[in-house]
Amino acid sequence: REYFTSGHGRSSIGTREGLNAINLENLRADHANRFKPQGAILALAGNFDFEAVAAQVETLFGDWEGAAPPIEEPTPVRTPVWQHIEQDTAQQQIGVAYSGVPSTDVDFYAYRVATSVLSGGMGARLFTEVREKRGLVYSVSASASAHRGIGYSLAYAGTTPARAQETLDVLLAELVKIGDGVSDNELDRAKIGMLSSLVMQEESSRARAGGIARDYWMLGRVRSLDEVTDAVNAVTSASIREYYERHPVKDFSVVTLGPAKLEQPQL
Repeated sequence: REYFTSGHGRSSIGTREGLNAINLENLRADHANRFKPQGAILALAGNFDFEAVAAQVETLFGDWEGAAPPIEEPTPVRTPVWQHIEQDTAQQQIGVAYSGVPSTDVDFYAYRVATSVLSGGMGARLFTEVREKRGLVYSVSASASAHRGIGYSLAYAGTTPARAQETLDVLLAELVKIGDGVSDNELDRAKIGMLSSLVMQEESSRARAGGIARDYWMLGRVRSLDEVTDAVNAVTSASIREYYERHPVKDFSVVTLGPAKLEQPQL
């Protein structure tokens, strides 16, 4: 949450004070103000009669009118955040955020495949370097996320206070090191993992409907499975290096939680 200065940094469950302040009247007023049909997306997937569904939608929502207020654009921090939350626990949690690219960017698929090289399973770099080789953590991961117009990466490590500093040092070093390039084996494994997950997701009507809605929201159109597959397969080791040349990994925002306050590594 500390990565955004916009409302996107707020907790999705709210605050105790905010929840206690809600009453039926202001809840209804907020619903009437925000829940409007203009710009709404209804995505369907599965075996259905389109004409029948369209008629039902018209019956249920035909008299629904109006436009919602403009949505706040996501705004990341200008200066990286370095924050420690003191807590007397047996474990130390480390969260890292840094910039990526949105789904409309020409480098988007190189970015996603590179992230899968970092954290696409038990053979991925972070699992191998941070957990298997050094035994520093019980969990480590990285992910690529996107809103409209912005992309960002999140990394996480869970460890013990005694190993927390080394964990942070190695984690950030590996996030930077991937800019030096990936091997053919890493590339192939990442692609296979991504495409296998994609095919499995397409078996679920719910997941497919969600993908349709996300595509239309992010891109203004719906991608086919073949389009995504071709784009992933087109990523090469060279295109990943070129991505990191244009978008070097830097300016980490780091939040740690636990008893140990960590030093910022010199990368």
